[in-house]
Amino acid sequence: MIAEQSAQLQKPKRTTAEESRYRDAIEGLHLVGLEGHTALRHLLKYGRLVFNMTCPPLPEGMDRAGALNLYIKCWENGLVSRRDQTLGRLDEVMPEIEFEIADGMKAALEELLYA
Repeated sequence: MIAEQSAQLQKPKRTTAEESRYRDAIEGLHLVGLEGHTALRHLLKYGRLVFNMTCPPLPEGMDRAGALNLYIKCWENGLVSRRDQTLGRLDEVMPEIEFEIADGMKAALEELLYA
């Protein structure tokens, strides 16, 4: 009887907000597929990837265009954040796209990708 009451009083594994992000991460991971999982593990390792005139370290087996398209797909599904800016002068414009794990998604993604 005391053990049952104690079990009921224990803190839940996740808060309501964490559970919502966890469900969103499950759905997003399903939509980005296995290559997306690889790309997200890579982003978790590096923290931030910047695509500009130079190429960031890419996930193994991916080229620049493939990785960029996967990170855009991850962004469209709420798994990563994206920041676009244009650098340079009027005669020489250099677009830059930066990706990071979206706010609040790191714990859910780590649990799902490394479980």
